[in-house]
Amino acid sequence: MIEVRLSTESSNNTLIRFDGQVVEFFSYVVRQSIRIHVFQIARIEIVTDKKGRNLLNVTSKYVDMPLLTGETVRPEALADAQAFVMAVQQAMASYS
Repeated sequence: MIEVRLSTESSNNTLIRFDGQVVEFFSYVVRQSIRIHVFQIARIEIVTDKKGRNLLNVTSKYVDMPLLTGETVRPEALADAQAFVMAVQQAMASYS
């Protein structure tokens, strides 16, 4: 199990988890958790915006639309978030 706390801001306290097959997303803003099986993911990536913020984006395989977009990754969690993304990408490869 991989667990990363992307943000600790009171307005956007965000946690992501990965058990090897399912990505779970928990947020203060979104009251319900979101569960996404790697089979449903087309892309997962961390991008840097024009302000230098690192953002997590997850795109659906079926409709090529964002499942999660623009989730800020705090600098202290960047290395863990990158390892998280790599683990998800490796699991996705077994379904391609």
